[in-house]
Amino acid sequence: MNLVLDTLQPYSVIAIVQADISDFGAFTFYGEERIANGMLVEHIDEHGSRTVIPHDEGASPDVTILLNQMVPVLAAVMGNMGENFYFFPLPNFDAAENRLISPYEKGTIRVTLDTRENSAKSVIEIQLPLDALHIPRLCANGKPAHVSWTHCPWGGEKLN
Repeated sequence: MNLVLDTLQPYSVIAIVQADISDFGAFTFYGEERIANGMLVEHIDEHGSRTVIPHDEGASPDVTILLNQMVPVLAAVMGNMGENFYFFPLPNFDAAENRLISPYEKGTIRVTLDTRENSAKSVIEIQLPLDALHIPRLCANGKPAHVSWTHCPWGGEKLN
């Protein structure tokens, strides 16, 4: 497991599958190049500063091999959709070794997909810090509380 973590450490990875769905439910999947050419990835810190994160710089050969090994697993579980998941390794550090994306700090990762003709852009936002990396918390009413919340939105009580 440490080998996998060490290999992925310089990167944050996003996975994208994009398709048009017909009126009868048939999927027409977009290819990796089309998605990549129409994609913008930004990190927005808690103060609103935006940084564009490059998704086309390429990754180390080891990362490419590791991520490509995921495709048959996804295809076995999800069929055509799994075959059309594309992984984009994003650099975790800039040239000055400053962290570009930290899953432990407040902010947002915004992924904008602009590949559909005559349609609005698709915008996906991932709120940071990532809840999955922290011990789960509950509000007094038993509902889950996101790690970034200081107060419960239902009852107003301060969260630990």
